[in-house]
Amino acid sequence: MARKIIAIDFDDVICDTSRAFLKFNAQKYKQPFPFYKVNKYYLNEVLNLDVAEEERRWNEFFSNPKFCYPKPRRELLPALILLKKEYKLHISTARSKGWHEQVRKWINTHLPGIFEKIIFCKNLKCIDKSKGPICMQRKYYALVDDNPEEIKSCLECGVKVIVFDQPWNRKIGKTIPRIKSFRELPKFL
Repeated sequence: MARKIIAIDFDDVICDTSRAFLKFNAQKYKQPFPFYKVNKYYLNEVLNLDVAEEERRWNEFFSNPKFCYPKPRRELLPALILLKKEYKLHISTARSKGWHEQVRKWINTHLPGIFEKIIFCKNLKCIDKSKGPICMQRKYYALVDDNPEEIKSCLECGVKVIVFDQPWNRKIGKTIPRIKSFRELPKFL
């Protein structure tokens, strides 16, 4: 029997990207903002930046190795090793094309041999690039994600979704499985 495939988002699920970006933003632009108060998914809305300025700062952040490669949470690797024994693991990310190599480098540095594939959703040749239809098409058993829009997309497509708890997704219904650590994931699969 083939092992089921679990898709896992990269930014803010596998890698604490937004937390690192806020640290960068506070140091570089003297604009501190506590992570626990981030109540919206798009940081430009939280930091009162126009979209162009937010994109400029993200590009600057991603070009700065001091910030853009945060270390994974301590429990992540052991938890993923256990999951890999029962499931195939894929990364499913909306990261734009210019930063694909950075994702691969981070995965190869911190989690070598864990993921069988990295799916860059924005680059797929399909009309709807949201994760629900992509997960359904690829027959993923479940998706672990933090983005409220992607979670909604999966629910609308009938794809099992597990919410990775972040301040910006706390309003998502209590009936949807939610984890704060990958050690909790097996009980929802």
